[in-house]
Amino acid sequence: MATLETDAITDSDLDFAENYLDAFYRALFNPDVVQKRSLDSLACRLQHMQSFFGQERNGWLDSETLDLMKQPRCDVPDVAEYNFSPGKSNGHIIT
Repeated sequence: MATLETDAITDSDLDFAENYLDAFYRALFNPDVVQKRSLDSLACRLQHMQSFFGQERNGWLDSETLDLMKQPRCDVPDVAEYNFSPGKSNGHIIT
């Protein structure tokens, strides 16, 4: 699977995209397992990001995806692990 539009994306764009995906899509991978950086893992995270933002899910780092990455945003990851503790309640109703 191709992950780059090689005529439009520079090495600095690729570095930026990898850092962005590390910051906001790291939870897609098990942090306890050492994983090599590869175009396959990049493509997988790109597809997840594209799906999250309603883009065509192609796994390519194209100019549209890169422009979306460069938009200002908060520092909260788009995907994260959440745990719930069932059964504990302090009697307050939260609505």
